[in-house]
Amino acid sequence: MLDVKITATDYERCSREFLAFRNANRETVRDDAYLEWRFLKRPCRTKSLFIWAEAASGEKIGVLSLAAHDYSLNGARCTVGVLGDISVSKQWRGKGIAGRMFDYMAGLDAVKSMKACIVLPNDDAARALGKAGWQKVSKLERYVKVLRAEDLMRRVFGRGMLSRVFSLPVNAFLRLSDGSFPKGSDTRYKYGLASGFDDRFD
Repeated sequence: MLDVKITATDYERCSREFLAFRNANRETVRDDAYLEWRFLKRPCRTKSLFIWAEAASGEKIGVLSLAAHDYSLNGARCTVGVLGDISVSKQWRGKGIAGRMFDYMAGLDAVKSMKACIVLPNDDAARALGKAGWQKVSKLERYVKVLRAEDLMRRVFGRGMLSRVFSLPVNAFLRLSDGSFPKGSDTRYKYGLASGFDDRFD
């Protein structure tokens, strides 16, 4: 077995190092605003956790985060861990590093005290999670919400009167429709009109 050390820490002790490592090993780059939104702007009694994998040389080779959230489940306030930002150095992928971090995380008292842990994984992470004993509980259905028809119309017609004129019937249609695509469509997307967006769009 590979000589890999797994440890856990909290946000205050590793936020800068976590962000740098994550961005170096993931396609989508995040910033300080993302860190604050994901780990600090969620009122919760439990601190978020960061699980690190370190090679014998001392080099950090993997990290994942477990953001703690307070949810209402069956009318009771419960702490749920939301797993994310699973990152492994390219040269260490395929060696079971993610699975080692999953197993270590599952044994922590802070995690055992949570009501549940959830994750929306990509295909690679899903395979590693399955090997570590995670269960698939639901399929994610995707929805499309048009936030402002005016923005789309400005891209098509510019900032003149035409964009405002064409956005009116589009908004009216969205308000009156049931949000379904035409019968026989092979897509599973649905749409709706919203005045803004929040963390449900993550």
